[in-house]
Amino acid sequence: MNPTFIKVCAAVIRDNGKILLASRDIDLGTGKVERYWEFPGGKIHDGESHADCMRRELLEEIGADVQVFDLMMQTVHSYPIRNVHLYFYRCMFRERNPKLHCLDGQELRWVKTSEILQMNLLPADKPMAEFLGL
Repeated sequence: MNPTFIKVCAAVIRDNGKILLASRDIDLGTGKVERYWEFPGGKIHDGESHADCMRRELLEEIGADVQVFDLMMQTVHSYPIRNVHLYFYRCMFRERNPKLHCLDGQELRWVKTSEILQMNLLPADKPMAEFLGL
């Protein structure tokens, strides 16, 4: 496998017509750091199941334990710096109204489904956002 190819799981968490997004400041290979929005999640470790990845990443990144349901979509996107295979899973919080937090100066935001495409989304996340925004 090409070392610049990574596999990532992302959570689609809905609540009252809104979707949870997380921000990330990143340089996508242009030399300029920008703030982008994405579905929360992260890299799959070797030997780790997708469900285990989702639970670990969301607990680490936003402090929430989730139930992982079905695979909604998968996409492959090529950035100048790496290729990403992204798996989007429908997830739900295990507890009602968890106290969410985000690390490293990031933000979490509940965004109306109808407004999701107005966010500065990471390009790899756009196909899922387009699907949800229909």
